[in-house]
Amino acid sequence: MKRVLAICLGGGLAVPVLRAGEIHVRADAVPGLEDGTAAHPYRSITGAVRAAAPGDTVRVHPVAGGYRETVDLLGLAGGKAEAPIVIDGQGSELVGSDPVSPSGWSADAATGTYTRRDLRTKRFLMVDGRILPATKSAPSALKEGQWCEEGGGVYWKPPGGKGPEAFSVEVCTRANGVQISGSTAHLVVKNFNARAFWNDGYNIHGEVRAIEFYECNAREMGDEGFSAHGSAEVLLDGAVYEHCQNGVFNANTGGKTVTRNLVVRSVRGIGYGFTPRDIGVEHTLEGAVLLDCPIALRVGGAVTVRDVVVLSSGPELHTGLALDHGGVFERVAVSGENVLPIKVADAPGFHRFSHVVLNGRRAVQIRAGRPLAEVVWFESSAAAEGASSEVMARAGEGNRRFPLLSTEAFLGMLESGELPGPSPKWVRKARDAAHGE
Repeated sequence: MKRVLAICLGGGLAVPVLRAGEIHVRADAVPGLEDGTAAHPYRSITGAVRAAAPGDTVRVHPVAGGYRETVDLLGLAGGKAEAPIVIDGQGSELVGSDPVSPSGWSADAATGTYTRRDLRTKRFLMVDGRILPATKSAPSALKEGQWCEEGGGVYWKPPGGKGPEAFSVEVCTRANGVQISGSTAHLVVKNFNARAFWNDGYNIHGEVRAIEFYECNAREMGDEGFSAHGSAEVLLDGAVYEHCQNGVFNANTGGKTVTRNLVVRSVRGIGYGFTPRDIGVEHTLEGAVLLDCPIALRVGGAVTVRDVVVLSSGPELHTGLALDHGGVFERVAVSGENVLPIKVADAPGFHRFSHVVLNGRRAVQIRAGRPLAEVVWFESSAAAEGASSEVMARAGEGNRRFPLLSTEAFLGMLESGELPGPSPKWVRKARDAAHGE
């Protein structure tokens, strides 16, 4: 049962006591018998959570094909400080897309494009497991692998001169994996994997308080893996975000966020960041690997960043730290031959760096109308030969130059303590991420 009714004897009277219980969910359960018990679980995660009371745990059982639903908690009251509602995905997958039949496409032999008019795409298709944003090209100008929308139709030019039947195609139909808003408080969400939503994996709005996410991963998102808005106060502890627009991007104008144990890999935009205008919001990032992100960190204001490794392995020009306003950065390492390690905007506030290590050829870029020493300073930092002479000239004692290193050699020197930087734990995590583990 959802809750267990116990009887306590007090003063000779039988007193009912409601104990926290478990509510079970299985998407493949028999319809019509749902009561939340293990024998008759709910089929919908949203339905189960809305039936929960403070102290209850919703146990979501993994099923083949995952859960093709948005866990919609908009307006949910939530739990209590001493009795939160816990939603345990137990490794379940939330899926934001639906399969597209290979039939139904009309071929244009002259251009190699295929057309259909029965899809509501929200700007994203999934082709062989990878999210594919729409292009702005006209149908006649599509290159192989591209698609666009025009006049209510979807136009796609499959690669290699192949037809749609050679690919697995899905359309992203759902906005978010988990969405929360209103004045919800005291929720714990853990152990989920979100895939192929056209907006975010985990989307938080409103005046939510004491919302905690643990091991909530996402891949192939149209926008963020995780995003907080409004005046949200949230904790994200343990997440891997891959092939999203941004990994974590918080746009809350109040409240605060704490992010820990984060790995972001191969996003199209920002690894971790927030809107620079919201400088009064407190953000903390503790422990992260940001791998192959066009902008690894876009931060400033009331931010504290500790134990972060930024790596870039490709030929594209990436930015390690894009900074606005002020911030505290401790034990941060940036490595990559084509990485602009630090870019500071012409904005008020000071940045404090401690044990920041830069390994690359490009110089720090300061867009400021005043001397660098008034904008940024380093403590126990190091910069590769030729990379940041202006910074090195103003850095404190204990700084030293070293030749440009391979990422593997750089990580080895960090792990051994030969270079001052992130803790060995996060250096090892960075090495694993770089090796695809």
